[in-house]
Amino acid sequence: MAMDDEYASGSDDESYAVDLTEQATDEEYYSSGSDGSSEASDDYSLSGCSDGDYIREIIGDATMCCSGRYGYAVLTEQDIRRQLRQQAAFTAEALSVPADWALPLLVHYRWREYDLIFDWDSDQDAVRHAVGLPAAGAGETPAPAKDETVTCGICLEARPAAATASVGCAHRYCHACWRGYVAAAAADGGVRCLALRCPDASCSRAVLRGTVERFATGAYVRALTRSFLDARGGAGDLKPCPAAGCGCAIKLVYVDGGVDVVCRCGTGFCWRCGGAPHWPASCAAAAQWARGDAEAASAAWLAVHAKPCPRCRRPVGRPDGVGVECCGTIVCAPPCAHRFCWRCLCDMADPNRPRISHYDCPEAYAAEQDEAERERARRALDGFLRHDDMWEASMAARRSAEREIRRLRGDGGGELEKFGLAWGVISTDVEFVVEAWEQVAEGRRVAGNVCLFARSMRGVVEEEEEDGDGRWRRDLLEFQLGQADDILGRLQRRVEKGPAAGKDLTEFSYEVRNLSSVARLFIGNFAKAVATGEVGGPASSGKSGTGSGTL
Repeated sequence: MAMDDEYASGSDDESYAVDLTEQATDEEYYSSGSDGSSEASDDYSLSGCSDGDYIREIIGDATMCCSGRYGYAVLTEQDIRRQLRQQAAFTAEALSVPADWALPLLVHYRWREYDLIFDWDSDQDAVRHAVGLPAAGAGETPAPAKDETVTCGICLEARPAAATASVGCAHRYCHACWRGYVAAAAADGGVRCLALRCPDASCSRAVLRGTVERFATGAYVRALTRSFLDARGGAGDLKPCPAAGCGCAIKLVYVDGGVDVVCRCGTGFCWRCGGAPHWPASCAAAAQWARGDAEAASAAWLAVHAKPCPRCRRPVGRPDGVGVECCGTIVCAPPCAHRFCWRCLCDMADPNRPRISHYDCPEAYAAEQDEAERERARRALDGFLRHDDMWEASMAARRSAEREIRRLRGDGGGELEKFGLAWGVISTDVEFVVEAWEQVAEGRRVAGNVCLFARSMRGVVEEEEEDGDGRWRRDLLEFQLGQADDILGRLQRRVEKGPAAGKDLTEFSYEVRNLSSVARLFIGNFAKAVATGEVGGPASSGKSGTGSGTL
């Protein structure tokens, strides 16, 4: 390791072990074989995955989640660092350099080790110069005696040589200046400390991991992990969990379409867009809802319940008791205080205004077209609010089911174990109860996402202009949403009711398993139809990001 003056060189007996923890020793954290490979394997076994199944396998220390359409692994911080160690050890042995050298080389090449090896073999000196490593055969600057006085190159204070450090060059700095220099580089995520150079402007010698870790414990490891995840994220097979404080990452093994993934911390997100899970809706539909549909609903509400004041153009709400089809005196808010007719917008204080019934405003006929637009906006608003209420109800039902799952599992088995003991069986024999609640929670999630994203405000506003096929798709969507709610409701009520008095547990198990199977099949087919655009209209169709759930 490169510590102070001891700038590592690649001798034959050099250990390529790399310590990526803050306290553990090389032997405790990583030990490579003669071929530079780690004991842990990156080969993920996908056996046992069949269509419609949701399986969790433990692959080493990583949780493997797979179905017939996709598979991903949840990697902990230890799993990520294990992959770092493997790649660093492989590179160090391939180039015959210390691990402390392999790390900045990999960072410079964005963890593309084969590109690094190719360029190293082609022009080793150019690679060394680009990264800040000493040229091949270059000697190290002799270190001064420990009792010798050295002037710090930053604060210009005279210090004992033992109280100064360098990165193998002739420029020495006191420990206090080193700490400030490294701390400044470690700020804001610390990525700059991976490419840190000697503070002297004329020197390009790289500051390696040992020096950084000495003066800013843990900074190099955190920055290295971030660099690794950013590089692998660009390759499209590894992404960090977006939850604050979570150090896990998701490794995508295989996929047919988009994926909604869930981290160990419980945070879920769409693999393609990084937003909240929205399967079976497309990423485009989810983004459209987030950006425009709520704003469109607000605009529709204003169009229905407000009109611009003829004088100041500020929206003025319609008072209670004033209908759309009749006139009524409206007073704008101070300081404008303009009085005008709601229907024809004429000035009520105008002495030339015809003294006729408010039902026959002179400008009423010219405003009929505006009223037609307001009527369409009213229908759009009603559709928005209806589906928003359905989404809220689905999410509330999902949260209720998830609370029941936590209650049943609990610590030490929870209520599930008590339920099994009451019937003289072990908890695994009544696991079907938890599986039923999990199916209810997943079904409510899918139904809620369909309500939220499958229909856009534009589709509702343009309902009259759509052809019969478009209306048929929406009618089918509404019908199947009702069926989904009925199927999930029957399953939930049966599980809540429990075994009938005097009945055998086998009969209850058969009924619950049968209802769960029906719900799984129906929700799965319904979600796939929405994701592919077969139902729900254009708002839910599209190839972009049709994520797969756990069905």
